[in-house]
Amino acid sequence: MGYWGSIVIARTDGSLAGLEVLRRFGHQHRWARQLGDGWQLVETTGWDDPPELAAATGALAAATEGPALAAYVSDGDCAHLCGTAPTGAAWSAHMPDVTQPCGAYLHRPVPAGRGLDEVLADLAGWAAAAGLSPRPDRLRQIVGYEHPQPNGGADVLTDYLSADDQVFELVEALGFERISATLPYAFAIEERPFLLITGPMGLGEMARSRAAFRDHARERGEPVDPEQAWEAEAIRLDHDLWERVYESDVDVSELAARVAAVVAGHREASADPDAELDSGPAADQQSMIEAVFAGLSAGTLQPTGTADFSRRLADLRVRPSPPRRSAPTMDKAPVPADADWRDQLPGLRRFDVGSPVFPGPGSACGAQPTMDGPWMRPRAVGSG
Repeated sequence: MGYWGSIVIARTDGSLAGLEVLRRFGHQHRWARQLGDGWQLVETTGWDDPPELAAATGALAAATEGPALAAYVSDGDCAHLCGTAPTGAAWSAHMPDVTQPCGAYLHRPVPAGRGLDEVLADLAGWAAAAGLSPRPDRLRQIVGYEHPQPNGGADVLTDYLSADDQVFELVEALGFERISATLPYAFAIEERPFLLITGPMGLGEMARSRAAFRDHARERGEPVDPEQAWEAEAIRLDHDLWERVYESDVDVSELAARVAAVVAGHREASADPDAELDSGPAADQQSMIEAVFAGLSAGTLQPTGTADFSRRLADLRVRPSPPRRSAPTMDKAPVPADADWRDQLPGLRRFDVGSPVFPGPGSACGAQPTMDGPWMRPRAVGSG
């Protein structure tokens, strides 16, 4: 799967990831970067992606009293871009082809097709409001990018630019002095005990799932299970963990104690807290989540640790580019200097354009296959 999530840019004295307003884009602030002169970039996802991007960007600009820019990327195929400044009008665009609306993915709100020069003027105006010196020729090249066509003289695998890559190229072309490596976490948020809250089958996601099931039952006039006492705190804690993961003075022991309390509350509310992980098929989605969490909690089921590998992939976006190094691999085996790093990723296949898996340029967004996003994640509930 490709890249899913929001790429958010603003300038603030403190941590951008720590601002409460960023929850409007998502709560899982996976990567944070410095762009220079107080500007920061955060990559985040949420439970109900895509966000209401224009409203969220406007709220961020108001909170930081400065320009804000955000893009929501759908599976690496397309990006909905929104920009605003306190003294200027908000604007939006859809990439890769700004002249056409998206016909494949859900966007909130739906961006309309616009003229290339009109979008370039908005970007130049945003850069001026931000005090940046953009590169006009490079901006035109990035915003006017067209996917290479099969048998059109270009290598569709080498010359293909995914939507997330296009956004990062745009960041550089706007005049930001650098794109730093991802900032380190203050604590191991993707390991136990925090994984029991933040993980894909952790209590944060379980609490949101239970709330969604209740809402669905109410809409259908069906009986509704009561909310359990641990659920609201699990959601609050999930937010807090991701907002504080970049704080240098965070009280890790206090956060760990909150994790323990939520896990204890869930265990107490469970009908059979000592039940072992069922090896048979789950009766429904909720019981599957409960079963997986039981394995995580007991330590009998642990996802393969990929955080360091994902970070190394994310750091390929550093600008200016550092001296060339060997491609990232899971086992850190030597890689020839001239090797294509995509060949080294476990399980990554190069599909032929036009295959049944990827239909090629005739698809709704005209996008070619990509698995080059900084992290791979399934669609969030509510995405198109």
